[in-house]
Amino acid sequence: MKSPNGEWTCVMSLLQARGLALRYAQEHPLFQAVDFEINPGDRIALVGPNGAGKSSLLRILNEEQSPDEGRIAKRRGLLLAICLQANDGDIRQSAGQRSRAHLAHVLAAGADILLLDEPTNHLDAPGRHWLTHQLLRRDRTVLFVSHDEDFLRAVSTRVFEIRRGQFHQYNGGYEFYQHQTQLANQHQWANYESEQRQIKSLHRAAERRDQLAAKVADAPPGGAISRAFYNAKSAKVARTGRLLRERLPTEMRTKKPWEEQPIPKLDFQNSVRPSDPPITLKNVTLAYAERPIVQGCQLTIRRGERWAISGPNGAGKTTLFRAIRGELQPTEGAIQFGRQVKLGYFAQEAETLASNQTPLEICLRENPDRTWVQTIFACLKLPRANVQVPIRQLSLGERAKTALAVLLVNGANVLLLDEPTNHLEIEARRALLETLQQWDGTILFVSHDAAFSEALATHTFAMEPKPR
Repeated sequence: MKSPNGEWTCVMSLLQARGLALRYAQEHPLFQAVDFEINPGDRIALVGPNGAGKSSLLRILNEEQSPDEGRIAKRRGLLLAICLQANDGDIRQSAGQRSRAHLAHVLAAGADILLLDEPTNHLDAPGRHWLTHQLLRRDRTVLFVSHDEDFLRAVSTRVFEIRRGQFHQYNGGYEFYQHQTQLANQHQWANYESEQRQIKSLHRAAERRDQLAAKVADAPPGGAISRAFYNAKSAKVARTGRLLRERLPTEMRTKKPWEEQPIPKLDFQNSVRPSDPPITLKNVTLAYAERPIVQGCQLTIRRGERWAISGPNGAGKTTLFRAIRGELQPTEGAIQFGRQVKLGYFAQEAETLASNQTPLEICLRENPDRTWVQTIFACLKLPRANVQVPIRQLSLGERAKTALAVLLVNGANVLLLDEPTNHLEIEARRALLETLQQWDGTILFVSHDAAFSEALATHTFAMEPKPR
């Protein structure tokens, strides 16, 4: 409600947002006309594609960023705590351990509203269970961004969606949101198809009148009735055809619903076929500060196999990747490579990308075939409008898509993927899975996304943390 002086005040709610808008440029709004309230005990999932403005909205609520329009009213004395992605840390800790420590600190802060940005990224299954329990057991008030469907189902009581610049809210959990959006999509398709049938019917009727008018105008030779009579009759029939066309809408009343484009059939001809096996680990032991992290690892990776490297946070998965890449030398054993092996590595935070270059510039430097590069962008759901935007202006998800695109266009024949689905929206995760399933090279990947791992992997290598 508004106070006598026109200021927004919170009565029952903790926070109110009115008319929020944010733009990259005047002609390109991220979102607009965003109105919502956050009430005590709400657990609100903020969903939408990469680059929709979800993280920016969290920063606006935390007063780290200003909206282009609109305002926010908070209950007096309200405390907020925000947890964004942890991108740095001591190399001795894996990213999952850093994320859990950061989350524990935020949860202990006693804030009235928690703002969490992709809190399950890097967390193993026990870590996700711990976080879910922490949010549920104390009836926390939380607004969180996540693409983890299991976490969304377990935690959310309401859903906010930002998609193609529009904001929608659903007063139910994630399954309710899925059901409502499915019903709305079906209804929109039914209306669109009904309108298309009406338009086609009017077109056919008008064409039949045109054909009849032409037939009537063709007077029989030597007839008793004058040609003027047939011309007048033909004009009358033709007029009904014009009237039918005038009934056609000048613009569509129902827009065609959005359709996700299917992944095309891909042919990765730029990859050289390596000798078999591409990678062999013989009794490999890896240590940090004289403490063994990986011990006695025996593994033979055959050409074309897709290995899921599984294990809890701290088991040494990322350390193993560093050794395969040559950044860390084994204290015992050896890592052997086949002939013509070309490694491609995806880091958890895509930190190898040049921040001042665009995705298109980066990928064309790896492969000058613009059509092939654009095809891979489309497969990974990187919007065409964003491929010429500098990396520093893109969301973490769009940066991850760019880093993945680099690997798929540069001719690598062995991929090391460290949490490739982190930051990717749900549609992009599915698209990445379909793309990698078509790739005929060798893949070693780490992922805590159980559904992704099960669908992609042909083999699994389980790792366990070594006692200190």
